[in-house]
Amino acid sequence: MRRTALVVLVAFSLVLAGCVTVKPTSTPEPTAVPTATTVAAPTAVAEDCTVFSLFPEPRDPLTVSVPKVSADDHKIGPDNARMVIIEYSDFQ
Repeated sequence: MRRTALVVLVAFSLVLAGCVTVKPTSTPEPTAVPTATTVAAPTAVAEDCTVFSLFPEPRDPLTVSVPKVSADDHKIGPDNARMVIIEYSDFQ
């Protein structure tokens, strides 16, 4: 479990490290005599990366089809329970 969390953390940090920010231009050196100049508002820093979602689009839970519990499935509790929790696992 810790190893999986470490791999996910390293992968996430590599994705964040791939984002490159554009450095703003330098300001001119001050002169001995002040002059009236117009100062431009600072611009936003543009990032050079693409954002995407790792997760699929959310769906309405009532539209998801789940197979019924059969006699071959491992189960704990009564057959007429008010709530059924189905957990899919792959132990390899």
